[in-house]
Amino acid sequence: MKSSPGLRQLADGRWRFRLYVDGTKGGRRVQVTLPRGTTRRDAEAEYSAAVARAAARSGRPIPKRLTFEDAADEYLAVQKTRVSEGTRRNIERTVSRLKATFGKRLVSSLRPSDVTAYQTERLAEKVKASTVNIEVTCLVAIVRKVYAWGWLEKDPLPRGSVESLPMPAPKTDFFRVEEWQRFTEALEDRRPEAVPFFRALVLTAARVGELVELTWAGIDLAGKRITFEMSKKRGEPKSLPITPELAEILDALPRGVGRAPVFTRPGGSPWTTATARTAFYSARDAARLRKGLSVHSIRHSAASWQAQAGIPLQKIKESLGHSNIRQTLRYSHLMTEHLTEAVEAIAAVEKSGRRHRGATERT
Repeated sequence: MKSSPGLRQLADGRWRFRLYVDGTKGGRRVQVTLPRGTTRRDAEAEYSAAVARAAARSGRPIPKRLTFEDAADEYLAVQKTRVSEGTRRNIERTVSRLKATFGKRLVSSLRPSDVTAYQTERLAEKVKASTVNIEVTCLVAIVRKVYAWGWLEKDPLPRGSVESLPMPAPKTDFFRVEEWQRFTEALEDRRPEAVPFFRALVLTAARVGELVELTWAGIDLAGKRITFEMSKKRGEPKSLPITPELAEILDALPRGVGRAPVFTRPGGSPWTTATARTAFYSARDAARLRKGLSVHSIRHSAASWQAQAGIPLQKIKESLGHSNIRQTLRYSHLMTEHLTEAVEAIAAVEKSGRRHRGATERT
């Protein structure tokens, strides 16, 4: 079996390759010798990755001193064409915070210890661990992206070198049926124009951002299907049947076409996540409901009610648009019907034991 062109094995067993780091013969040529014990397969993989990085450099202007700020701007330029507007704004806010700390640093000078120091600093500022983890994930994504482009000789934050902060299991708070009734009644009194939006939110088990971004292109009233673009899943759509209750809501809305938003406010402006949250908290507080209930609790409620009705987890997963069943398992503790036979068996044995004891005592 021949090795890849440019890759050869030395007499001592080590592997070595040479290549032009900028992908052109007029550029700088380097020689790389891999550590002892590297297998042929790993050597060829390393060589192929190096060639790909060099090819990525070809014809692209690479900053001579690549700062984190430069890398972040390049990353944002790519991401803004691939994510929704709401997601883009969230990324921009996160990047802005990261720039405040790492902006002028050379990306090649970053070390895992810098990330650990950043985590400690942010926690000292009373920032939630979940928020810090989002920031660090974004930081690593930026570094990995420019490394993949071939703008770095090596990844300064290799896989496994950066650990997320530990977090408690996510809280799954949901509306009880009577609480939901009180909430919708408060909406009717204070924000009647918001009732269709929030009823559709629970009937579709959608995220607020998904419903805000829903357009009439995703509504097929004749085929009784509603389709969400699901930007969180890299464009994979989620389609659901339109129930009679949801059809009634959609039929009552001003009809639009194409990319026109389905849910609009009085005056024709579309709902946003911010206006939805404002309406939600106004109605929640007016109904004197628990402060732990949030807009996302509506999605949890839809899933929880499905679980309590005995719907299989796989079907709940699909209706929520989860990419992994592990995300859906948080609702499994609400599905107890399949355990009835098991607990009844325990009760039967326990009961027989008490009968046996009573008979012994009487004799």
